[in-house]
Amino acid sequence: MIDSKPTSTPTETAPAEQVLVLPGHLFFIESIEVPVDLEPSEIQDFVELSLESLAPFPVDQLNWGYLYDEESPIILLYAAHRDRLKQAGYTDLQSYAWVLPDFATLTGACFPDETLVALESSNNLSLCLFDKGTSIPRTVLVAPLTDDALDQVLKTTQSLKASAADLPKTASTLSICAEAVDL
Repeated sequence: MIDSKPTSTPTETAPAEQVLVLPGHLFFIESIEVPVDLEPSEIQDFVELSLESLAPFPVDQLNWGYLYDEESPIILLYAAHRDRLKQAGYTDLQSYAWVLPDFATLTGACFPDETLVALESSNNLSLCLFDKGTSIPRTVLVAPLTDDALDQVLKTTQSLKASAADLPKTASTLSICAEAVDL
């Protein structure tokens, strides 16, 4: 929970109270199944142990997080090496309350049918597969965009779909173009 404090003007927010949304292509993304006997209080430890076994780098060199809903059988884990974020120009991350990949802004979306969401931002395209009635995507595929030309978005979408044989061909597709995300 973000603790909000009054600022000097109603429209001004201190960085420590802000959410920073980063391009999803900077992150390693993995879906992990939640063991049926895992207690909600054990989720944090389970995710950290899973990350340690999956990541090629020590956990203390990573900025990481996860998306979890008690109703979902999947935890979506994401991590980025700190040096990669620095090279991309993100150096003052500790001053924000939350730092999230752009696809995390879809958390809580729930669809009546299996749905593939194509989330286009200024420099990133994320394909998120939501199972029927779940609020955490089962699969997230991300690619950087070099410009906002529609032709490139279509080609990148096709390329991402082709790279993931497990994406269902019958899922509805919803395309979202985010100019800016304000949380």
